[in-house]
Amino acid sequence: MMLDKIYLLAYVFIIASLARVVLTSWRGADDAAEKSITRADRIWVSVLLAAYLAANAAVVLPALA
Repeated sequence: MMLDKIYLLAYVFIIASLARVVLTSWRGADDAAEKSITRADRIWVSVLLAAYLAANAAVVLPALA
């Protein structure tokens, strides 16, 4: 059951990452927006990764106790 939750979290992480790519892909043609896209992507991946790791910890730690 724990592995199912971890797989589900991984799928949510992948879908959220792909959604971000789709949402910013139309802005990629504009050279002026490239720096803002890069900065926003770095913030987005940091927040998303932190949420993913926190959710995994919330799933794994009770199983270890």
